[in-house]
Amino acid sequence: MMPQPKGNKTMTKFTFKETTEDTALEVQTTPISRIIVPVENINKIKISIFHNAKHSKMPPRVGEVDFYFKDEQEFCKDKHLKLRNNLSKLVNIRYKLPQDFNGAGVPEWYAQGFNNCQEFEQASDNTVLHCKLGKKETRYENILGTLLSVETDAQIGQPPVALLQLAYANGGFVEGVNQKFNLTKFSSKGNSDIYYGVFSLC
Repeated sequence: MMPQPKGNKTMTKFTFKETTEDTALEVQTTPISRIIVPVENINKIKISIFHNAKHSKMPPRVGEVDFYFKDEQEFCKDKHLKLRNNLSKLVNIRYKLPQDFNGAGVPEWYAQGFNNCQEFEQASDNTVLHCKLGKKETRYENILGTLLSVETDAQIGQPPVALLQLAYANGGFVEGVNQKFNLTKFSSKGNSDIYYGVFSLC
């Protein structure tokens, strides 16, 4: 459990369930600046893992989350937001915290989040890689309060498991989403195998 931020804000946690509805492979074109994902407005999410085809040698695994909101969001003028990043070892992402957002509960959320990543990796029999989700504008930006951990060596019949963590901005950072997801759907695009799952808010 996350410590509550100053001000005794009520801790809120959101959970998702797998849905039979699929989603089209859409391309997010709406530019955004740095944001905090409005967890309370999420209707559905899609979590994917695939190879980055832009790299010719040993393409890195990519973690991607599509957020589908209940209504159009002011920050992106859209009901859909696509975030992604290359997955890497935990040591490569846990040392650097955001420098331009020092709200209540932020260091505590990241400290607990990285610990959750490590526990998820240690409990898995597979290779687990991690990322902070982000989006490219003029340069690539990590989005605050997002952590994704994914098993990257899944075999046929053994779908990978992902751990998604999202902060809930409630006057500061508290735990919004801390949930494991089975990526049971599979497709191929070019030379890339895509494992994914679609989940609706409970």
